[in-house]
Amino acid sequence: MHRDLKPQNILLDANMNIKLIDFGDAKKTNEEPLEEEKPRMQQEEEEEQEEEGFMNYSDKSIDHRGTFVGTVNYLAPEMIKECNATLATDLWALGCIIFKMYTGKVPFPGMSEMACFPIILNRQIDWPKDMEMDPLFVDLIDSLL
Repeated sequence: MHRDLKPQNILLDANMNIKLIDFGDAKKTNEEPLEEEKPRMQQEEEEEQEEEGFMNYSDKSIDHRGTFVGTVNYLAPEMIKECNATLATDLWALGCIIFKMYTGKVPFPGMSEMACFPIILNRQIDWPKDMEMDPLFVDLIDSLL
Protein backbone atom coordinates (compact mmCIF):
# COMPACT_ATOMS: atom_id res chain seq x y z
CA MET A 1 0.00 0.00 0.00
CA HIS A 2 1.42 3.39 -0.97
CA ARG A 3 -0.82 5.35 1.44
CA ASP A 4 0.06 8.77 -0.04
CA LEU A 5 -0.86 8.63 -3.71
CA LYS A 6 -1.17 12.09 -5.26
CA PRO A 7 -0.12 13.69 -8.55
CA GLN A 8 3.15 14.95 -7.02
CA ASN A 9 4.17 11.32 -6.40
CA ILE A 10 3.67 10.23 -10.02
CA LEU A 11 6.42 10.83 -12.58
CA LEU A 12 7.08 9.81 -16.18
CA ASP A 13 10.42 8.39 -17.25
CA ALA A 14 12.17 9.03 -20.59
CA ASN A 15 10.00 6.34 -22.23
CA MET A 16 6.80 7.87 -20.79
CA ASN A 17 6.34 5.02 -18.32
CA ILE A 18 4.60 5.91 -15.06
CA LYS A 19 6.85 5.80 -12.00
CA LEU A 20 5.60 6.15 -8.42
CA ILE A 21 7.86 7.90 -5.91
CA ASP A 22 7.90 8.73 -2.19
CA PHE A 23 7.37 5.40 -0.50
CA GLY A 24 8.02 6.90 2.96
CA ASP A 25 4.49 6.04 4.14
CA ALA A 26 4.16 2.80 2.16
CA LYS A 27 3.56 -0.56 3.84
CA LYS A 28 3.94 -4.06 2.54
CA THR A 29 0.76 -6.03 3.09
CA ASN A 30 2.59 -8.73 5.07
CA GLU A 31 4.79 -6.32 7.05
CA GLU A 32 4.72 -6.32 10.85
CA PRO A 33 2.84 -3.31 12.30
CA LEU A 34 4.78 -0.42 13.77
CA GLU A 35 4.90 -0.13 17.56
CA GLU A 36 2.38 2.74 17.55
CA GLU A 37 -0.03 0.60 15.50
CA LYS A 38 -0.02 -2.38 17.87
CA PRO A 39 -2.25 -0.99 20.67
CA ARG A 40 -4.94 -0.02 18.12
CA MET A 41 -4.76 -3.44 16.43
CA GLN A 42 -5.06 -5.21 19.80
CA GLN A 43 -8.13 -3.12 20.62
CA GLU A 44 -9.70 -4.05 17.25
CA GLU A 45 -9.03 -7.75 17.88
CA GLU A 46 -10.72 -7.51 21.29
CA GLU A 47 -13.74 -5.79 19.72
CA GLU A 48 -13.96 -8.52 17.08
CA GLN A 49 -13.91 -11.18 19.79
CA GLU A 50 -16.79 -9.39 21.57
CA GLU A 51 -18.79 -9.53 18.31
CA GLU A 52 -18.37 -13.29 18.08
CA GLY A 53 -21.74 -14.92 17.57
CA PHE A 54 -22.95 -12.02 15.45
CA MET A 55 -22.59 -11.82 11.68
CA ASN A 56 -19.25 -10.20 11.02
CA TYR A 57 -18.74 -8.93 7.48
CA SER A 58 -15.14 -7.79 7.95
CA ASP A 59 -12.71 -9.47 5.61
CA LYS A 60 -9.80 -10.64 7.73
CA SER A 61 -7.80 -11.48 4.60
CA ILE A 62 -7.47 -7.77 3.75
CA ASP A 63 -4.47 -6.19 5.43
CA HIS A 64 -5.10 -2.97 7.36
CA ARG A 65 -2.65 -0.38 8.65
CA GLY A 66 -3.61 1.97 11.46
CA THR A 67 -1.35 5.02 11.16
CA PHE A 68 -2.77 8.36 9.97
CA VAL A 69 -0.88 9.26 6.79
CA GLY A 70 -1.68 10.92 3.50
CA THR A 71 -2.43 14.26 1.87
CA VAL A 72 -5.62 16.10 2.84
CA ASN A 73 -7.37 16.22 -0.57
CA TYR A 74 -6.62 12.57 -1.37
CA LEU A 75 -7.54 10.92 1.95
CA ALA A 76 -10.18 8.19 1.97
CA PRO A 77 -13.03 8.34 4.52
CA GLU A 78 -11.75 5.28 6.41
CA MET A 79 -8.40 6.99 6.95
CA ILE A 80 -10.12 10.09 8.34
CA LYS A 81 -12.53 8.16 10.59
CA GLU A 82 -10.42 5.22 11.70
CA CYS A 83 -6.81 5.85 10.59
CA ASN A 84 -7.29 2.62 8.67
CA ALA A 85 -5.52 2.06 5.34
CA THR A 86 -6.14 -0.79 2.91
CA LEU A 87 -5.75 -1.26 -0.83
CA ALA A 88 -9.09 0.57 -1.12
CA THR A 89 -7.42 3.67 0.35
CA ASP A 90 -5.03 3.76 -2.61
CA LEU A 91 -7.91 3.17 -5.04
CA TRP A 92 -9.76 6.15 -3.52
CA ALA A 93 -6.66 8.30 -4.07
CA LEU A 94 -6.47 7.03 -7.66
CA GLY A 95 -10.04 8.23 -8.18
CA CYS A 96 -9.05 11.66 -6.85
CA ILE A 97 -6.01 11.71 -9.16
CA ILE A 98 -8.04 10.79 -12.26
CA PHE A 99 -10.58 13.49 -11.33
CA LYS A 100 -7.78 16.06 -11.04
CA MET A 101 -6.20 14.97 -14.33
CA TYR A 102 -9.56 15.25 -16.12
CA THR A 103 -10.88 18.46 -14.56
CA GLY A 104 -7.79 20.27 -13.30
CA LYS A 105 -9.10 20.40 -9.72
CA VAL A 106 -9.51 18.04 -6.78
CA PRO A 107 -12.90 16.41 -6.16
CA PHE A 108 -12.91 17.47 -2.49
CA PRO A 109 -11.56 21.04 -2.31
CA GLY A 110 -10.22 22.64 0.83
CA MET A 111 -6.87 23.79 2.13
CA SER A 112 -7.24 22.44 5.65
CA GLU A 113 -8.51 19.33 7.39
CA MET A 114 -11.39 21.34 8.88
CA ALA A 115 -12.55 22.41 5.42
CA CYS A 116 -11.87 19.21 3.51
CA PHE A 117 -12.74 16.34 5.87
CA PRO A 118 -16.50 17.02 6.13
CA ILE A 119 -16.96 17.06 2.36
CA ILE A 120 -14.94 13.85 2.00
CA LEU A 121 -16.93 12.12 4.75
CA ASN A 122 -20.20 13.25 3.14
CA ARG A 123 -18.87 12.28 -0.31
CA GLN A 124 -19.73 15.68 -1.76
CA ILE A 125 -17.82 15.39 -5.02
CA ASP A 126 -17.30 18.82 -6.61
CA TRP A 127 -18.33 17.80 -10.14
CA PRO A 128 -17.58 20.61 -12.61
CA LYS A 129 -20.64 22.52 -13.72
CA ASP A 130 -18.88 24.35 -16.55
CA MET A 131 -17.75 21.30 -18.53
CA GLU A 132 -19.41 18.20 -19.87
CA MET A 133 -17.68 15.07 -18.62
CA ASP A 134 -17.48 11.80 -20.52
CA PRO A 135 -19.89 9.34 -18.82
CA LEU A 136 -17.17 6.66 -18.77
CA PHE A 137 -14.89 8.92 -16.72
CA VAL A 138 -17.75 9.88 -14.43
CA ASP A 139 -18.53 6.20 -13.84
CA LEU A 140 -14.86 5.31 -13.26
CA ILE A 141 -14.32 8.16 -10.81
CA ASP A 142 -17.62 7.53 -9.06
CA SER A 143 -16.75 3.84 -8.68
CA LEU A 144 -13.31 4.56 -7.23
CA LEU A 145 -14.75 7.12 -4.82
